[in-house]
Amino acid sequence: MKITFIYPKKAYLPELEGYRDYFKKKGFEVGENGGVYWYFMGFYLTRPKDKIVIHDYRSLSLQPHALLKDWAKMQFNSVPDLRIFLNEFVKGVLDFEDNVPYKIIDMGVNKEFLNVKRKTPEWDFVYVGSLDKEREVITWLETFEKYGKGKKLLVIGKADENLKKRFPSVDFYGYVPYKEVPDLLARCETGLAFVPEKYPYVFQTPTKLLEYASVGLKIVANRTPAIEMLSQKYNLEIAWSQARENWVDLKARENKKAKVPIWEELLENSRIIEWLELAKERH
Repeated sequence: MKITFIYPKKAYLPELEGYRDYFKKKGFEVGENGGVYWYFMGFYLTRPKDKIVIHDYRSLSLQPHALLKDWAKMQFNSVPDLRIFLNEFVKGVLDFEDNVPYKIIDMGVNKEFLNVKRKTPEWDFVYVGSLDKEREVITWLETFEKYGKGKKLLVIGKADENLKKRFPSVDFYGYVPYKEVPDLLARCETGLAFVPEKYPYVFQTPTKLLEYASVGLKIVANRTPAIEMLSQKYNLEIAWSQARENWVDLKARENKKAKVPIWEELLENSRIIEWLELAKERH
């Protein structure tokens, strides 16, 4: 069986590597024109013929008009054979009124994050992820500028030139392939997981939080429903702070006992392969 993953070009999908590795290990092909079309949603209004179709909702719509956009997805997206939701909250918002089966698959990490060996820290702090305006990164970058004299901050993600000029003391590393991220994190001491305190971010799993914990970093984060739930579920050590507060001088503890799931474990527990095999028989 061959799986084709379909996603918006600008989407940042760290889970995609985990999906691909898992299915290849299980003997599936991954590539173009497969028998299974797996969509990372998105608006996809038409359904391809003679395909097993999966709609994977890894997130909710962003502002402006987020709820309106999510309503439009429920009304106008084509009907798949299976839906996957990040968590119960995402499923609750996207309340499709039909009998399409679904699975809940939250975020995980690749096994490379668990296997990497820590090194003598070259950076005091690290941030991994999107630097788009709606992520409100300016707030915690300004805090670092104010309180971080003598400290080093590594930022992994695509930054525009204006951001680099505004914060010259920050090491903007740029985009790196996902499999190179664990080695960079292993050279850092504390991971930053500041999330905008607004819909939908407060209800979604910040993958960076799991990545930091799996490597064993200290973590500084703000309190959101999703982060508090994850801290309890996976036994995470977190130093809590608002992005505007002096988080630079917080005393955080390393994550030595965190129990972060890898993608293989999450996908195995979802029994997605059993579902695919049954779907193939029906088609």
